[in-house]
Amino acid sequence: MKQTDIERFAFFYLCGEKDRELLQGTRKMSFHDFDRLTYLTEVIGLETYSMEIWNQYAGQFGKELKQVEISCFDGSAVSWQEQAQIQDDWLKNFYNGIPDEQSIKYLAR
Repeated sequence: MKQTDIERFAFFYLCGEKDRELLQGTRKMSFHDFDRLTYLTEVIGLETYSMEIWNQYAGQFGKELKQVEISCFDGSAVSWQEQAQIQDDWLKNFYNGIPDEQSIKYLAR
């Protein structure tokens, strides 16, 4: 079994049904979902799977990614404090959906 497969399996165990549907292509992924899922997989240590998500979906969001790049240079991007709060909320919501305490404790290390 490849590292990506192991990480995908782990993430599918930890995430909710909506995220599984997004990643399996049975639900349409928005740029917000793409941003959130790549962040979550990266921050919980599933870097290989995060790159797979990026490689699979980034092409759909070229316009949005370009806009993010532009906003970083023209000063119109959200502040780092606002972005940190958004990411904290994503992480809290993710942890709240994890099916068992043992997994939460393991990820919290």
